[in-house]
Amino acid sequence: MGDEVVVDNTQFLAYCYRHRHLVNVDDPAQAHLVVDGKSLYPKRPAPAGPAMGSHMGTLAFEGKFHGKVLTVQHSHDSSIWPRNHQFPGGEDRWVLRWTENAEHVPASAVPQRDAISPLTRLIDWKGTIEQSLHDLVAWVEHGVKPVGSHGVTIEPGGPLVFPTTAAERGGIQPVVTASANGGTRTEVAAGDTVLLSVEAEVPLGAGTIVGIAWDFDGKGAFPYSAPDVDGTEVAMTSSVDHTFAEAGTYFPAVKVTSHRDGDVAAVGRRIENIARVRVIVS
Repeated sequence: MGDEVVVDNTQFLAYCYRHRHLVNVDDPAQAHLVVDGKSLYPKRPAPAGPAMGSHMGTLAFEGKFHGKVLTVQHSHDSSIWPRNHQFPGGEDRWVLRWTENAEHVPASAVPQRDAISPLTRLIDWKGTIEQSLHDLVAWVEHGVKPVGSHGVTIEPGGPLVFPTTAAERGGIQPVVTASANGGTRTEVAAGDTVLLSVEAEVPLGAGTIVGIAWDFDGKGAFPYSAPDVDGTEVAMTSSVDHTFAEAGTYFPAVKVTSHRDGDVAAVGRRIENIARVRVIVS
């Protein structure tokens, strides 16, 4: 009795908003914090440290590293965003891989803020990191250079733009496109049958498709698995019929998994991507 407790979250708040004050005005990824070439918020000097995302305010690469670097960059990473996509060592020593629909943490660690599970829009990227580590070892020990991503662009002040085909995109992640009754959005009556379809393709040399699973209600359980996936196909088209009994707006999601060796039962090195559609039920 009589103890006093002081709750102080000022350091936490400072960390949450420090990126606003460590702005590179020439960085397209930070264009939303710049007006007329000037930072919206007072600028602080960038602390010395290893080259990381620009939100950390750390130093840029100086090219003093003489080893080999394989960078895996996540498309939805809100914690580490690259200042640039160039490494002074050039293509001989640096490879960049983009991972689509990936946050800083696996989807299972992202807080659920509404009725729709993060598992229906973000992936578990651990398999991508595992495979990339294998590829880095092969590069260092045997001279087999990893395949990088290409064709991924950043619109000034806007989103990332990924090429629509595996050949254009490169990397090791499957490319996934979903549709509902032939479009990304459909309107039906309760009880009507909706045709949910997916087209998936793995980049050349990156393995084969070992899993296609659908989540219909936004819970992230993915209860339906396509029965015709046996790990032998590089590209697949798959469909399933589904009915929604109650009115509402639904976001069915399909998760496609690939594996370098086509091992359907593999536990590790499973590489995911995901796509969603909108179904409005009246």
